[in-house]
Amino acid sequence: MSERDLEDVWRLRFRDPLVEAAFREEQRNASARILRPAVAVAFVTILAFGLLDPIAFPETWPLVLAIRVCGLALPIALLLLLTYVPRFAAWTRPVLEVGGVAAGWAIAAMIAIGQLHEPGTSLYFVGLSFPMASSAIGLLPSGFAASVVRAGLIVLSFPFVALVRKLPGFGPPLPADVVVISVGTLILLWFFFTVAGYFREAYQRRTFVTMRLLEAASEKVRSVASELKRLNEEKSTFLGIAAHDLRNPLGVVLGYAEMLRDEEFSRKETAEMAGKVVIAAERVRDLVAGLIEASAAEAGRVSLEKRPCDLLGIARRVVETQTASAERKEIGIRVDGTAVVVTGDPGAIQQVVENVVSNAIKFSPWRSTVVVTIRSEGGAGVVEVEDEGPGVNEADRARLFAKFARLSAKPTGGESSTGLGLSIVKTLTEAMGGDVSLESPPGRGARFRVRLPV
Repeated sequence: MSERDLEDVWRLRFRDPLVEAAFREEQRNASARILRPAVAVAFVTILAFGLLDPIAFPETWPLVLAIRVCGLALPIALLLLLTYVPRFAAWTRPVLEVGGVAAGWAIAAMIAIGQLHEPGTSLYFVGLSFPMASSAIGLLPSGFAASVVRAGLIVLSFPFVALVRKLPGFGPPLPADVVVISVGTLILLWFFFTVAGYFREAYQRRTFVTMRLLEAASEKVRSVASELKRLNEEKSTFLGIAAHDLRNPLGVVLGYAEMLRDEEFSRKETAEMAGKVVIAAERVRDLVAGLIEASAAEAGRVSLEKRPCDLLGIARRVVETQTASAERKEIGIRVDGTAVVVTGDPGAIQQVVENVVSNAIKFSPWRSTVVVTIRSEGGAGVVEVEDEGPGVNEADRARLFAKFARLSAKPTGGESSTGLGLSIVKTLTEAMGGDVSLESPPGRGARFRVRLPV
C-alpha cells in the first residue's frame, strides 16, 4: 500500500491486484455485517406500506398487495433466512444484485397496476425512489458498475410494464403522460444515483487507502517508539554500569596515583600499587572495549570475512590466553575434540570462543574444571564449553543473551561483568550463519554450544 494507490481512487480500480482484492474483501465483510439488520428493516417497511395499499389504491389494492407480498415480502424473507446459512457472506454480492433487480421490477409492476385508477398518488414516486436509491447509492456496499447495471434494469422495468398493459387481457394501457413522466423521472433518478454511486465508491476506496496508510504510519511510529524506549533503557543501564563499574576501578587508579605522588614507597610497594592500577585500568579497558564491540556488532558495522577456519586451532589459542585467568582460581582447562574446518571470520570466531570460555572461567567455582570440546555435527562445526558452576536458572535464561544482562549468579573470583559478552557471542555467531544455545541442568553447571557452518 502506497500513496500511488490514491491516484487509482477515481478509476474505481486499483492497479495492484492485491490491494483490489483486499478492498473487495473488506466491502464483502462490511456487507455481511449489516446485511441481516438491513434486510429485516426492508421486510418490515414493505409490510408496513402494505397497510396503505387499500387507501392509495382502492380499486386495485388486492392485486397490488399480492405483488407486494409475493414479489417483495417473500423473497426478502427468504433472503433473511439465507443470512443464517454458513458461508453466506461469500456469495452476498450476487444475491444482492439479483434481489435488487427483482425488488425493483416488483415495485414497478405494483405501481404501474395501481396507476390505472390513481395516476397521481404520491406513493408512485416514493415507491420508485426507494429501489433506485437502494440500488445505486446502496444501503449495502456494492460495486459501482453493478449498481449502474442494476439501476438500468430497474429503469427498464416500468416501460416493460407499460408495454404489457397494452396487450389484450392486461387491462387498459397506461396514460401516455404517466408513462412519459414515469420514465423521465426514472432516467433522472438513474443519472443522479449513478453519479452519487460513483462518488460513493471513490470515497470508500479513498478511505480504504487512507486508513491503510495511517495504519502503516502508526505501526512505523510504534516501532520507532519501541526502539527509542529500548535505547533509552539501554542508556539508563549503561549509565548505571558506568557509574558502578567505572567508578570503582577509576577510584583505585586515582587513589594509588595520589599515594604515589604524595608519599615515598619502596620498590616492592610501588610495584604492588602499580599492579593494582594495571588491574583496575584493564577493567576499564574491558568495559569500554565491550561497549564498542557490542555497539558495532548490533549495528552491523563489523566487516566479517567468509573463509575456511581451523576451529580446533582457534580454540587452543583461546585456551592459551585464558590459562592465566583460570590458574588464578586453580581451575583446570583443556581442549578436546578433532580438527573441524568451518566457514567464517577468524577474528569473530576467536572473539566468540574467547567470550564463552572467559564467561565459564568467571562463573566457575575455585578448583573446578572447564572443558572445551570441538566436533562436527550435522554439517556444522560445534564448540562446546562446559563448566562446573551453578548453572543458569529459568528466570535468567530469558535475558541471557541480552545486552547488559545481569544474572543472579555472580563471578566467583570478584571479577567484573558488563553483561555484554554473551550478547556479542549471539550477534557475531548469527551474523556468520550459526547459532548459540545453552544446556544447564539445575546445579550441574552450564554447557554453551556454538554451531558454525562448515
